[in-house]
Amino acid sequence: MAGLAILKHVYLVVYNWVVLFGWLQVLLEIFHDLFGLIRSAVSATLPQIRFGIYVTWNILWNFPETRTTGSITELIRYSFFCMEAFGITPSFLQWLKYSTFYVLYPTGISSEVGLILTAPPYVKFNMAFDNHFATLFTLASYILGSPYMYTYVIGQ
Repeated sequence: MAGLAILKHVYLVVYNWVVLFGWLQVLLEIFHDLFGLIRSAVSATLPQIRFGIYVTWNILWNFPETRTTGSITELIRYSFFCMEAFGITPSFLQWLKYSTFYVLYPTGISSEVGLILTAPPYVKFNMAFDNHFATLFTLASYILGSPYMYTYVIGQ
């Protein structure tokens, strides 16, 4: 029994460190923009982070029924992120990342909008948080903000 308690403790410590580093990654993205370390603007980074967190935690996590739709663009994006995080950036992959952007960005936005559209039948009113309104608000934000985000990133 003591071995199981130690294993549980080690797991929770590792898990908490992974979560901490994940959130630090998000904060570093914002700080890079704020301090001018990269060419992106906070006005472009914050919506991307917000929508990513919203779709991941509010839609996919809370409503397993929505997980039937997926996006190859997310897999490709996170593959690039992992390679860059470990310092692996072959020139042909960099070229591929920025060349496929014109197709992958709208595809990614479309897949996220598709996930949000699958959620309303499963979203139920909660006294602390009106999830239905939040879902509709986020969907409207995608529709209104996507052209700006797409043209902004193309300009970069």
